[in-house]
Amino acid sequence: MEFDPITLKVVWDRLVAICQDAGATMVRTTFSPVVREGNDYCCSLIDTRGRQLAEPLHTLPSFTGTLPFTVRHFLAKYPGSQLRPGDSIVTNDSWLGTGHLNDFNVATPVFTSEGNLVAMASCTAHMTDIGGSINYGATRDVHEEGLRIPISKIVRGGNLNTELIELIRFNVRTPDECEGDLTGMLAANATMANRLLELIHDENIKDFPAVADEIIRRSEEGMRDAIEKLPAGRYEGSATFDGAGFPVTIKVAVEIDGTDVRVDYSGTSPQDNSSSLNVAMNYTYAFTVYPLKLLIYPRLPTNHGCLRPFSISAPSGSILNSEWPAAGFCRNYTGHMIHAAIFTALEKVVPDRIWGHSGSAPQGPDGVTGRRENGRPFVQLFFAGSGGTGAMPAKDGECCYFPTNARGTSVETTELSAPVLFEEKTLIADSAGPGKYRGGLGTRWTIRNIGSDPIMYTGQVGRMNYPALGLLGGSSGRPNRLFLNDQPEGRGWGRWYLQPGERLTKESAGGGGLHHPYSREKESVLMDVLEGYVSVESAREQYGVVIEDGQIHGITPGRQSLQNPGVSAEVRPQRKGVEP
Repeated sequence: MEFDPITLKVVWDRLVAICQDAGATMVRTTFSPVVREGNDYCCSLIDTRGRQLAEPLHTLPSFTGTLPFTVRHFLAKYPGSQLRPGDSIVTNDSWLGTGHLNDFNVATPVFTSEGNLVAMASCTAHMTDIGGSINYGATRDVHEEGLRIPISKIVRGGNLNTELIELIRFNVRTPDECEGDLTGMLAANATMANRLLELIHDENIKDFPAVADEIIRRSEEGMRDAIEKLPAGRYEGSATFDGAGFPVTIKVAVEIDGTDVRVDYSGTSPQDNSSSLNVAMNYTYAFTVYPLKLLIYPRLPTNHGCLRPFSISAPSGSILNSEWPAAGFCRNYTGHMIHAAIFTALEKVVPDRIWGHSGSAPQGPDGVTGRRENGRPFVQLFFAGSGGTGAMPAKDGECCYFPTNARGTSVETTELSAPVLFEEKTLIADSAGPGKYRGGLGTRWTIRNIGSDPIMYTGQVGRMNYPALGLLGGSSGRPNRLFLNDQPEGRGWGRWYLQPGERLTKESAGGGGLHHPYSREKESVLMDVLEGYVSVESAREQYGVVIEDGQIHGITPGRQSLQNPGVSAEVRPQRKGVEP
């Protein structure tokens, strides 16, 4: 079947726009701030063979990477012959979905007026609570983490499965929010289904599967062409970070062979049966293909085709391919560090595209729980402040979450939802890894319990001993720190109880820099000092730029010798440990 390229482009763009519209519906109709403001969701159109066709422009790579696997499981249990208009399917199973129980996955079959099944409108969203123990870092198996829902029809022929809804409500602390988020997901799928049928009608598409095949074929062709331009070979890298009381190491081997890329995680730390750092294979896949695509062909719209050249393997029973019944609530903590191992492996392969390691990983959302004045429980998750991303190929890092695309939750929303007051939220000077392009700055925030009862803070603070590394000669960012009533905490995992009036402070890590700091433009260093990002002392010590009274007064001998091609200079070593 031949396709007019202009028409195909219009259809392709409209498929992306359909997912964007569904995302807008999700934001307008869900209840939880972590979904509405934190961007902790995705919407995706998936064909009847479980292949992703389109996703929104700004969505979580974890969910768009795992959702096609989940839909394939849905279609294995409920093939097209067992689906009817008005049906919707749900599961939160860790190994069939995103790796932890708080993420609901919902798919709705899309039928034409002739009764032909053409696609699955699908979405994923994080539920604030799914029952179980609120000790996110230290759960020991999946049974402690909450209610596990097998693949089930949440809607049958347009009728909500009220018994399943009641079961969910009985097992969670915030039933209204959970049910509201679930119905918001159904609304988002309805938006996708309706818009897709409009597209098929408007463009008079007689064979939608053929359109899907063509989009996937062209995407695969584009990605394979880009891979073929890379130098073939086997490249190894690793990343070590703070685990739950012990270090965790991810080892990776990336093999580029013609138009194929094979990734193997042999040698990675084993799964941990005393914590929830464990990652299901779906999630490992998602956070492997995402950084690879970023480095190889970032502007190609993501779908099944552009990911076909990648094959991923990890030893069963390792922390990146956990076996049932491993706990996995904090799988993001580990999975977000995959990028660091891959960036290290490919540092010299694509030096013009590489990023420094991200200081916003590893960490998860922060949570406070307790009881309101009326005795009702509350569970509030929030993204209060990220670390800095690593420096980028031609620009400084930013203060945002990477590799996830989560967004910061507003201070006001959190204060309205829980009895806490944010006393500060600020960037941390000198936290970014120095380099020609510096990393993004870390952030510091402080909350105080303003209620009359104790509340519990639960979080996972990584990089206390392993800062985000710079690459290509860049330096590391500053590590994380945590304080309870202004006293430093040595652990980064577990529960902290805040009595009325007590305070908790979190300082997120800065991102790693790119290239030697002495190669940074002097004017850029001056601007950083004037903006308060870099101190005068750090400008001199790290960048070799002497600044007095807001003006450049010269450069240090070390910087001068480095920039003189006739004189060699010692490269400043990266910082490996926690600053005193």
